[in-house]
Amino acid sequence: MSVFLCLPAFNEEPSIRPLFERIINLNNSFPDPKDRIKVVLYDDGSTDGTVATAEMFASDLDLVIIGNETNYGLGVAVRSLLQYFTTESSGDDVAVIMDCDDTHDPHQIPDILVALKQSDVVVASRYRRGSATSGVPFHRLFVSFGFMLLVKAVLPIKGVRDYSCGYRGYSSDILQRVSNLTDARFVEESGFAAMPELLWNCARAGARVGEIPMNLSYERKLSDSKMDVNDNTKRLLKLIVKLRMNGGSNPHG
Repeated sequence: MSVFLCLPAFNEEPSIRPLFERIINLNNSFPDPKDRIKVVLYDDGSTDGTVATAEMFASDLDLVIIGNETNYGLGVAVRSLLQYFTTESSGDDVAVIMDCDDTHDPHQIPDILVALKQSDVVVASRYRRGSATSGVPFHRLFVSFGFMLLVKAVLPIKGVRDYSCGYRGYSSDILQRVSNLTDARFVEESGFAAMPELLWNCARAGARVGEIPMNLSYERKLSDSKMDVNDNTKRLLKLIVKLRMNGGSNPHG
């Protein structure tokens, strides 16, 4: 089994070094070199030194860099990463998507892999007992919690509390099923709403979804925030309406 660590990146130069050093440290903790992580970085039109900094680690990591010169948004990055994974992976491989701003801890990947033995998708959840969240502005906590309550009421997915967090593990099988379901597009949303959309598409494809407590350290974030809270709130609300109208209630909810 190989773990493809998929990193959507846009102007994350300050965060690349500390994040990649954490990944190297995790790799060194695996007794079998075959278990080491393959890093796939998608550069979403960065105008800083994101790619150059990442390339400095090419000798220390199994690293692939893909992407575009134009910034198309998170949804296109996620779609491209998953298309790469479904093309390059084998049947028992796993894709893990996490933020590239060093707020997510790659040392939680082993816990995700254990949970994937019982699930098709595993979410690192901010709303499970044992989770730890630090440094997140109050207004973002409030919006995220309100969105969680709304989606759970309107479009519930069994086993899910955190619908918008991007730190997740996916089995090869479920991503292939989602690929077939969506004609290899995975998501249509271009912004942060792509993450709940992808989770919904996994549920539509019959995924068993589990969660582990998440360690979110927002104070480690060195790059500027890419999230327009007001705009993304509007997009998330529109997504809920669209999915409700198109899909009704989730059979796994």
